[in-house]
Amino acid sequence: FAFIPAMTAVIVGVLGGLTLYLNDPDFIKMKPTIVYLLFALIIAIELVSGRPLLGKAMTAAMPPIDAMGKRSLLLRFLVFFVAMAVINEVARRALSTDHWVMWKVFGGIGATFLFSLAQIPLVSRHRLPEPQDAS
Repeated sequence: FAFIPAMTAVIVGVLGGLTLYLNDPDFIKMKPTIVYLLFALIIAIELVSGRPLLGKAMTAAMPPIDAMGKRSLLLRFLVFFVAMAVINEVARRALSTDHWVMWKVFGGIGATFLFSLAQIPLVSRHRLPEPQDAS
């Protein structure tokens, strides 16, 4: 899963470079939109193909869940990432750079944190039973 951080670094490098070279902050403000859409695309490919891509990384830090729960979780994150891309584009176009930074730092990160917390009931409902020791 080194692909995701590497792709994000490339996007930051290219858009950050364009921001500095052209003195236009819109390029760096597009980065979250592109990253959100990249995550959504990876999840969509996983849902269609059945191959574990991003879902494996997403579920590594939580208890194992059944297939229906994993699919529901991936669908929710797909919708969330698309919505966040749209929201970022609206904010990028409507807000000053200073206000956009405030949105990005507090609104975007806060929304991601709260959305992730809101998934706990789904994970709890679909949690697989703990294996019993044979001792």
